[in-house]
Amino acid sequence: MKQLTSWLLSTIASLTMRALNMSWKSVTPNVLSGKENTSNYVFDYCFVDLVAPHAYETSMLRTRGLGGSESTMIKVCEGLALNNKVACFQSHMKACIMGENAVYIDASTFSESYAKFIIHMRAFSMPVCQSSIESKHFLWMHDLIVPDNMHIIKAFHIPIIVVSRFHKKWLQERTAYENIHVIYNPIHDNVFNLSRHNVTYNKLKLSFMSSPHKDLDHVIHLVGELREQSKLPFELHCFNPGYINAKIDSPFVYNHGSVSNIEMLKEISDSLCVFMPMNKWLETFCIVAAEANAIGVPVIALKKRDALDETGGDYLCNTDAHCIERVMKFYKNGRPKVKGNLDFALSKIIKRWENICQT
Repeated sequence: MKQLTSWLLSTIASLTMRALNMSWKSVTPNVLSGKENTSNYVFDYCFVDLVAPHAYETSMLRTRGLGGSESTMIKVCEGLALNNKVACFQSHMKACIMGENAVYIDASTFSESYAKFIIHMRAFSMPVCQSSIESKHFLWMHDLIVPDNMHIIKAFHIPIIVVSRFHKKWLQERTAYENIHVIYNPIHDNVFNLSRHNVTYNKLKLSFMSSPHKDLDHVIHLVGELREQSKLPFELHCFNPGYINAKIDSPFVYNHGSVSNIEMLKEISDSLCVFMPMNKWLETFCIVAAEANAIGVPVIALKKRDALDETGGDYLCNTDAHCIERVMKFYKNGRPKVKGNLDFALSKIIKRWENICQT
């Protein structure tokens, strides 16, 4: 580990000058698809993220809330870096920061000559058809959007990584493209050990752990209806990844703000359920539901034919009224036992990444 850290730090100082001196050349489909890899690479894997609204790095997982895509990126980079040399280039990262195993770098220093495998987050970080590429490129999608440059992707048969079977089907139906692979968003293996089926929970505590723009107003409205119908003082505890500030003016809503992932999981572990009846937002994965189940907390949400069927859909409801009825059933009969899906464990996800990239 000390040798790897020393090596990474010794390369960082030269990255900027090397990048500024790089020139783009034409490519062939064989080179772009990664069939000709003869260079001596600085890294094994480079992730390039020009989309995230803020810079992020490993320590933030322990100190504050992060969006699902950013926390997933950190977990994947650090997991791969246990046995590989990994860098994460970001447009908002204006420094070079060494994480636990991976390095986080200013994207302006990026060159495609740096890595054998280059993973573009949500969108290509350069005009691929103009690049001097001896690496194998991937596009990693997290949202329900069709890439703007599908003609390039199809021409060079670039693999697309998506985060659920639902996500794959959605994209294939709109692109007629077959080179799409599913890699779930990961949960740290130790989170599965936090399951507390016998914990004393608060029968009046509901939790919402997502960004406020994902229909939080509607969720608050339904909790208000639940309180009115039941005449019980239910509470809603909100946890925010932090990139959108929530202004909540309600006596029964507790805004915990942006807290670390492990702190959030501890806070929600004594909830009756995670309450997420969002009627406008389709989930491509929903790490919130997957993590809640992993620690033994059921999720009540609306059935919308999205990824929740795969990641945490034991208690999906057809209507808002059904969601309220489900809460009351839990209140009267006790919180049901649920367990996480070990297919989402980080150790398995890292193996999946390595298998797909190296195939």
